[in-house]
Amino acid sequence: MKERAKISVICGMVVWLCLAISCTESQTGERLKRIEAALDQKSYVDDSLRAELDSIMTFAHLSDCEKALGQILQFRFQMMNHENLDGSLADQALEYYEQHRDPRMLAWCHLARGIYLADQLEKYDESIQELKKAEEIAMQLNDLVLKFYTCHRIGMVNLKTQNYEKEFKYSQNVIDYCHQLGDTALLVISLNNLAVAYNYMAEVTGNTALLDSAKLITRRCIPLMHHLRNKSPGKPYILASIAGSYLDNHQTDSAMYFAQQSIKVRPTYYGYLLLAGIAEYQGDVIRADSLFQCSLSIEEKDPSIVSSDDKMRPLMFYYNFKLRQGQYQEACDLAVQIIVTKDSLNRARQVQVVNELQTKYDQEVKRRKLDKKLYRYGVLVAVLLVLILAMIALWRYRSLKAQAEQMRLQGMLSEYRRQVLELEAHGEGNSKTIELLNAKIEELQQGLHDTLFHGRQKYEEIMDGGNTVKWGKQDFEDFLNYYRLIDLPYITEMEAKYENLSPRNLFYLVLERLGKSNEEIQNVLCIGASSLRTLRSRLRKQLKTPQESEN
Repeated sequence: MKERAKISVICGMVVWLCLAISCTESQTGERLKRIEAALDQKSYVDDSLRAELDSIMTFAHLSDCEKALGQILQFRFQMMNHENLDGSLADQALEYYEQHRDPRMLAWCHLARGIYLADQLEKYDESIQELKKAEEIAMQLNDLVLKFYTCHRIGMVNLKTQNYEKEFKYSQNVIDYCHQLGDTALLVISLNNLAVAYNYMAEVTGNTALLDSAKLITRRCIPLMHHLRNKSPGKPYILASIAGSYLDNHQTDSAMYFAQQSIKVRPTYYGYLLLAGIAEYQGDVIRADSLFQCSLSIEEKDPSIVSSDDKMRPLMFYYNFKLRQGQYQEACDLAVQIIVTKDSLNRARQVQVVNELQTKYDQEVKRRKLDKKLYRYGVLVAVLLVLILAMIALWRYRSLKAQAEQMRLQGMLSEYRRQVLELEAHGEGNSKTIELLNAKIEELQQGLHDTLFHGRQKYEEIMDGGNTVKWGKQDFEDFLNYYRLIDLPYITEMEAKYENLSPRNLFYLVLERLGKSNEEIQNVLCIGASSLRTLRSRLRKQLKTPQESEN
C-alpha cells in the first residue's frame, strides 16, 4: 500500500509539473506576442512594455522559441530607444530561427544583425548583405512593417556610404510605406532623410535644382514636427535641417528660431554649428568662436544618427573657421587633433570588433556547457520516468498475477465443493474420494485463509450497516475475493461485461446485487446523489459492445 501511494504521489507530481510548465509557457508566449504587436503598431512604445519584457526575460521559464522572440524584442526596444545595441541578441535569435524556419522572424533577425553591423561597428558592406536578406523576405511576405524598416535602414546605410542615388530611391519607398502605415512621426523622419539625399546629390552633381527640392521637402516637415516626441533622437537634427534651409536663403531670423528650438529639444553639435554659422554670417566672430567650441563639447550618443565621421565634423568646421579668420597656428593644432581623433576612432572600432569576437566565443562556450547540462538533466529525467513506468508496470503485473492466482484457487475450491456435494448426493459420503477432496479443500482454504478472513470481516462490516470511508484499495479487493466464494458466476459475468473494471466499481455492482437501495449505497460509499449518478454514468461508458463481449 505504501509503495502504491508513493508511486501515485510521484506520478501526480510529474503530471502537475508538466501542466504547470505548459500553462506558464502559454501565458508567456501570449505576453510576448502582445508586446510584439505593440511594437509593430507604434513608432514608440510605453516604458511599461519594456519593463514587462525585461521581467519576462529575467524571471520567466522560457522555451527556446520564446527566448528567441524575446531577444528580438529586446533588440527592437534598443533600436527604437536609440540605445547601444547588443549584437549577441540578434546572433542568438538568428541561430534559432535558421534551424526552425519562421520567415518573418528570420527577416527580423537579419534586419537586427544589419542594424548592429552598421550602427555599432560601421561594417557597411556586411550590414547591407544582412539588410538585403531581410528585404527579400519582407517583399515575399508583403509585410508592411518589415518593408518599412528594411528600406529605411538600407537607405540610411546608403546615405552613410555616400551612395545617394540608392538612398534617394529607398527614401521614396519609405515615404510610401509611411503613408500606408499612417505613422506621421515616421513620415517626418523619412522626409528629412529624403531631403538629406537631395542635398548630398546636389553637392556631388552640382545640380542646384536638387537643393531647391531639398528645401521644399524640409519645409514640408515644419507643420508635422509636433508629431515627433522631444525624446525622438532625430527631432533636434530635423529642426536644425529646417534652420539650415532658411540660412541658405539668408533668412537669419527663421534660421535662428529653428536652431534655438533644436538646442532646446536637445543640445547637438549640429545645432551649435548652425548657430555658429549664423553668428559668423552676422559678423559676430567672438560669439561664433564660442559656439564652435560648444559644438566640440557635445558628446553624441546615438550611433544610428552619428557616425565616426560625424564625430570629427565639429573639428573640421572649427578648423575651416580658423582658416577663414587667418588664425593658422590654431588651425594647425586643430588639424593635428583631427588626425589623432581619427586614429583613436579607428582603434576604438578595432577594439570593439575584437571584443565582439571574444564575447561570441565566450557565449558559445557557455552555450555548450548549458547544452551538456541540459542533456544530462534530460537523460536523468528520462531515466527517472523509465524507472517510474517500470515500477508501475511491475506493480500492475504482480497485482494482476496475484488476482489471477486468487481466482484460480477460488475456482478450484468451488469445483471441489461441487464434487463433494455430488458424491454425497449419490450416497458416497464415506468414500475415499470425498476424503481426498476435503483434504484438497482444506489445503486451499489454508492458502486463502488470511485474505478470505479479512474479506469476510469487510463483508460482515457492510452487511451490518458499515461504510467504506476508511477503506483502501486492498480492502475492496479482499471483500471481492471473499464474495467470489459466495457468488463467483456474478463476479465473472461483471468482469466480462465491463472494461477495465476497478475494485471500487465492482464493489458498487456487488452492492446492487445485494439489493441495497440508493440511500444505502450512498451511505456505504460516503458519496452524494450526484456522485452516485456520475459513478453510474462512468460504468455505462465502460460497458463492452456485444462484439467485444463475444471476442
